[in-house]
Amino acid sequence: LRNLARIQQHDEHLRLLGWCLALQRRVIRKDSMGAFEVLRSSIVNMQRSDERWINLFETSTPLEAGAAVHDRAFQIFQTIDGVAEGCFKPQLQILYAFAVKDATGNWPAPVEALDFGGLVAGFPADLRHQVPILLQDPDLGLPVNQWRNVAAHRAFTVIGPRTIEVRYGKGTVHIRRFGLHRLRAGWHWLLRTHAAVRLANTITYIEYMRELQSLGLPKL
Repeated sequence: LRNLARIQQHDEHLRLLGWCLALQRRVIRKDSMGAFEVLRSSIVNMQRSDERWINLFETSTPLEAGAAVHDRAFQIFQTIDGVAEGCFKPQLQILYAFAVKDATGNWPAPVEALDFGGLVAGFPADLRHQVPILLQDPDLGLPVNQWRNVAAHRAFTVIGPRTIEVRYGKGTVHIRRFGLHRLRAGWHWLLRTHAAVRLANTITYIEYMRELQSLGLPKL
């Protein structure tokens, strides 16, 4: 319900939720045993994602009103890093497996070792174009892996009263400048996207829990 509450007033993320569910159900109809095995082996992703989500927000302390722009930016980027790497990536790995199967007819190699760059680069183009907000924020157009990289490597500088400069990319370094309000917009996009994908995965697990239990769920 918390995930639904986060996205219920955002049509594009409600569509993302429906798209994820349709993808998973389509693949399950075509190859139920393969899909159930992926879900069974990936249930640890759900546990890790939820544990990190709870830990992140239990240990976060809101800043006082009037806090310095640098402090606010630092806390937002810190949250982006925690949510992207610890919470969203395990959920995206499950969706990625279904997307590759749908697009190619084959299940990918185990996805647990894939980093964000691999997930974004390898996500089937025809499917990613159907839901652009899954992997890229709609305002600045930064891919989720670059948001995470900027946050993880602290590759940002406050260069004005409310202006932030970020640097990302290997080889050719890209530099972008934007206001604090756009940083907040990117942060909220990530939170809503995580909520939509997590809710879709949760619904699919609930719908097919009986079949998964018959296969033998790993002990968590």
